[in-house]
This record gives sequence, structure tokens and C-alpha cells, in this order.
Amino acid sequence: MIKRKTGYSWIQISNKLKVSGRVLRNWRAGDYLIPLQFCKRAKAKFGVGLPKNIETRRDFWNASRAARKGALRRLELYGPPGTPEGRRKGGLNSIKSRRLKGTNFIFVRSIQTPPYSERLAELFGILIGDGGITPFQVRVTVDKKTDKEYSKYVKQLFEDLFGVRASAYELDNRPTIDIVVSRKLLVTYLNQRGLPIGNKIRQEIDIPDWIKTETKFSIACLRGLFDTDGSVYIDRHHYKDNTYKNINLAITSASGKLLYSIYEILANLGFTPTISSRRSVRIRKSEQVSDFFGKIGSNNPKHLDKFKMFFGMEGYPSGRKGAVSKTDGI
Repeated sequence: MIKRKTGYSWIQISNKLKVSGRVLRNWRAGDYLIPLQFCKRAKAKFGVGLPKNIETRRDFWNASRAARKGALRRLELYGPPGTPEGRRKGGLNSIKSRRLKGTNFIFVRSIQTPPYSERLAELFGILIGDGGITPFQVRVTVDKKTDKEYSKYVKQLFEDLFGVRASAYELDNRPTIDIVVSRKLLVTYLNQRGLPIGNKIRQEIDIPDWIKTETKFSIACLRGLFDTDGSVYIDRHHYKDNTYKNINLAITSASGKLLYSIYEILANLGFTPTISSRRSVRIRKSEQVSDFFGKIGSNNPKHLDKFKMFFGMEGYPSGRKGAVSKTDGI
């Protein structure tokens, strides 16, 4: 009607009505319904009236029909909704689709959840000392040269407590060994029991209360802390022609809260510790160092070797001071 009245080509008509020629062709062919607003605009532009027998439909008139077709197709593909059969079929189809696209699921793997124990408290001490926790991973980093044997002990401790497989990474270009467990549930377990996720020093890490309130747990936790952030060293002083050497012990941390907790636990166990300006708690009396190895002990061979070397025997003797010549050394 418009073309006949105006003599314009279809391209000219589409330009004047500001609609693409393709859309105009679809309307003419009956592939799509013509919007009422467009008809009114054509009438205003060209003075062409609307046919008397037109049928108008509300917006989204075909939505329910399309929804029904979609629901029937979904039923065909995945089965009835809300049933075990339907969920299983849908899940298998989804896994198949993800595999084809290379976007497989990441499954949350389970762990064994141990109750509070001395071994768990010792592991907490290890993690407070040389550990780190991210949202999906737990890691303990030790020295490759001095702690190689101890790394095996830490790895086994993870596996025994949580029923997981721990990995030990030792790279040629790094001086450390990393014992790593990648389990989200393990991270959650440790965090809920007092270990922070992220930067532990910035968060002022401390010994959890469940450990502090039980002496045997406190002792085990101190053992883990000492084995990772502790040291045994020789304190030397000279008098006349002799050099006097006393064995000393230190546990180091940049967290003030942690240092004070270590100090309190040691004091409650009968030791006389000191907090030094170098961010460490120290035991300076040889007899108390000997008592420390007797009461608290160590599972790190490097500490045991130094202790035995100083006293010159295999067992844990009572502490004693010794005057040695300047040519003697440890």
C-alpha cells in the first residue's frame, strides 16, 4: 500500500521509516508481526491508514508457548525435575559437556577430621612456626640443608592426622623443602580451630585457646614451635684464660602475642624464660635447657644433635656448666 501510493522503492521506504531493509522484508513475508508503533509511524509519515481487519496482540504474547516448548525439551534431555533420576541424568550431561569444553569440575575432596590430641597440637605448633595457609592450601617450609629428615616427619604427621596425601617439593634453585596439602576442607578445619588464613604476622598469630588450656597440648605445641622456629646455640664468655660455654635455647617470632604465650607456658612449666629485644623467648641456663629436652623434647634431628654434642653423650643428662679451653669448640 505504501509503495503503491508513494512510488518509492523498498530501500527508500526503509530509509524514511528508519528500519533495515531486511526487517522490512521479513514483515512483508509474514515471518514476524509488525509492531503497532511502526504502523502508526508509517501512517503519520505517508498518510496510509491501518487495515480494518488487523489483529493486535499483547506484548510477549508467545512467551508461554515458548516456555512450554523449552520445558518439554528440558524434560526430554534431563528427565523430570526434582527426582533422583532427573538430577543424575542432568549431572551426567553437565559433566560430559564440561569435559568436551575443557572446563571440568573441581571436586572438594574429603579429609579425616581428628579430635584434639597432642599430635594435632604439635602440628599446630609447626604451622604457627613455619607454616602458611591460603584459601585452598596448607604449606610448611623448612630448610633443605638442615631439616631434610624433619620434613619427612612433618609429611607423615599430615598424612596420619588427616588421611591425606602430602607432597614434598624440593627444587634445585631453592634452599627449602615445601610440604604441601591442597585441600579446602583442611584449610577450613585448621581455620575453625584457631589458625589464620593469609599473613599470620599481620594478624598477630597466637597459640589457640584449646591448646593453652591443656598442659599436654601446650607442651606438644611448644615442641612443634621449637622444631621449626627454635634454635640451640652456645653462649660464650671469657674469664682469665678460660672460655666458658653454656648451651642456650631460643624460639623466635615476629608476633608479640605469640612470644608472650610461649613465655607464659614455659613459666607455668617451671622454667625461667626471658623475652629478648630480638623477638625471641630464651632459656639461658644449661640445666633448664636440659630440662626442656626432657619435658618438651624435639622431633627435629638437628636440635637433638646439637644438644647431644654439647653434653658429649647420647642421653639427656642433667644440666651442667663446663669450663673448656679456648681451643675446644662446638
